[in-house]
Amino acid sequence: MLERLNEVAWENLEHAYGSAKDVPELLRKLASPDLEEFKRALHALYGNIYHQGDRYSASPHAIPFLFELAWSPGQKGRSNVLQLITSLLAGDCGIRNGQTLNDGERVLFFGREVAAEEFGDAARVWFECYQAALPYVDSLLDVVESGDDAIGLPANYVLSCFRPLAGKIAPRILARVRVEPYDDRKMAQLFALHRLHGPAFDAVSALSALSAELPGVAGTMAALCLANLTREQTSEAVCGLLAAGVRAINQDPKLEEFYAWLPFNEGFAGDLGHVIGRISHAQARRSLAPLGRILSGKVDIVASMGVASGTLRAGFAAPYRPGTPLADGERTALAALLTNEEVWRVTNNHYTFKSYGLPFRHDDIAKLIGIDPGDAARGEAAFDQAMPLAQEGRVSEALPLFEEAVRFRPQVLAAWLNVAWAMGKLERYAEAAAVATRGLAVFEESTQLSSELAGALIALKRYPECEAAAAHGLRYADNDGYLLYTRACANALMGNTRAALEGVRLTIEADPQARAEIARDPDFDSLKTLAEFQALIAAPNS
Repeated sequence: MLERLNEVAWENLEHAYGSAKDVPELLRKLASPDLEEFKRALHALYGNIYHQGDRYSASPHAIPFLFELAWSPGQKGRSNVLQLITSLLAGDCGIRNGQTLNDGERVLFFGREVAAEEFGDAARVWFECYQAALPYVDSLLDVVESGDDAIGLPANYVLSCFRPLAGKIAPRILARVRVEPYDDRKMAQLFALHRLHGPAFDAVSALSALSAELPGVAGTMAALCLANLTREQTSEAVCGLLAAGVRAINQDPKLEEFYAWLPFNEGFAGDLGHVIGRISHAQARRSLAPLGRILSGKVDIVASMGVASGTLRAGFAAPYRPGTPLADGERTALAALLTNEEVWRVTNNHYTFKSYGLPFRHDDIAKLIGIDPGDAARGEAAFDQAMPLAQEGRVSEALPLFEEAVRFRPQVLAAWLNVAWAMGKLERYAEAAAVATRGLAVFEESTQLSSELAGALIALKRYPECEAAAAHGLRYADNDGYLLYTRACANALMGNTRAALEGVRLTIEADPQARAEIARDPDFDSLKTLAEFQALIAAPNS
């Protein structure tokens, strides 16, 4: 192995620190059975032939030997070697960044396609790296299709660098996705497909189909990759999958550990956040609450860039204009960001905040939203004090404490929900409806807030609005018994007989025990003489 190393005049080539004459020895050390020696050599190569993303005259000459090592079954760290090759071809090729390589004439640089001549020698070296790797495309495809345990996943990342060959590569990866048994490799294949999008391959169509048919984490990855391409033209269905992905991370933190197996990632929450930061504000809003919950926990310092980007997009429709009052969503987003100190440790987040017209100092943001450093704890204490009072039926005493919790912890859904609930209990229905409406502007997918709103509106006899509020909640939980019941009531009271009967049918289907309550509820008096209604509420065996 590596017998032809001496055929290259390394002393005439350069890397980050001058002469590349030490490269052959480092390549030989990669072949060492000693894992520590392998790691030191790999680290040194990252530091000289790929120094902080730059490539040098020695870089393309190293690629054939790196492939030779990667193809050797007994070689340690074969996956890591392929990752180094990917870096030499495309730089940082994660979700946040675009490719930095094309066909020698055009360069796709951070998602912007420009003439290679604008990059001068840099583009020439990138193209030489590309040419050095071209002979291995067929072998890489064979590896992907074979499901090789050692390098089957990273091989997809190398293949993702050859966009001019997408017409050849993408169909074979696409075919593999549909039979791949392992989610981590499937996610790598989806990532590769989205980077191959262009004139030779319509990844948007392929990923649209896959996002609808793939379950679980793979479906989320398909949506993530698709939205990274379609951005503000992303469909509602895909935006829903992104929000569901963020919720899934909240429910199962192990998803982050699983996602960490993929190279070039900034965490599952971080990559989802980057993509949410690129869709429209109206579509990103539904992710505000779950992103806020992620921020309330532990966020990796690198992932904080994506999470901050997504949170601000979800909160702000446009850059903030100094001196104007903050909307509830804007205040909620900033309050959530305040809770995580990692956000404020990343200098790059300064540019994200600046793009939204915001200062990047923790104290300035706290002043802007009127929250002092101790107020978050004060809001939490108020909520904790209110809950037992509410449970004891002392609702009028609990309400001001819930309101204080909303003021100081606006990113917490339970605080909003309990204010609306308490106002409803006190028959302050107009106020309950107003609070629930404000809450839904922040927590769009909360069926509980939709229920509180619908209940308040039916008490106010605002039946069309009640029907609309129930319908909104049913978008996110189509078998919610309370929302189905309330919508049926509203339709009955408006004289919408067909819609009311269908609502009764759906309510009973979701909750058979509702029959008795529907039978005695005066809201359904307009239906009670109808044979169809009587059949619906009749006991199953009667």
